[in-house]
Amino acid sequence: MDCIIDLKQVVGIIMVFSVPLSLIIGLVYFYVDKTRTAIRLRSEIISGGVDSDTARLLLEETGRRHSLSFATLRLGLLLLFTGAAAVIANVAGASMLTLWLTAAIGGGAGLLIAFVIDRNSKYVENVV
Repeated sequence: MDCIIDLKQVVGIIMVFSVPLSLIIGLVYFYVDKTRTAIRLRSEIISGGVDSDTARLLLEETGRRHSLSFATLRLGLLLLFTGAAAVIANVAGASMLTLWLTAAIGGGAGLLIAFVIDRNSKYVENVV
């Protein structure tokens, strides 16, 4: 019985530290990717010899494309599916470990759905 209690404590500690850490890593990756894309676009504009008015329009149009709509969708679906899975597991009377695992599976399903929606919207944007 002591082994089960220790396992619950270890899983709890891992979950407490992994959520903020993954959020920080995700935000840093988003910022670095956004900065890298902006630098690449600016260097292509400079090397292409585009005049200043056209370059300004290109940079403004690209800035609008980098909205947080898909990041918001991703976070919303993650929280929705994680919460729904946790509620279902809690209503079913599952143990604490099963509750956490079910919530993790639900969060993964939410992120997978967000990925599919994001990928399909980029495909439609490139076709049009």
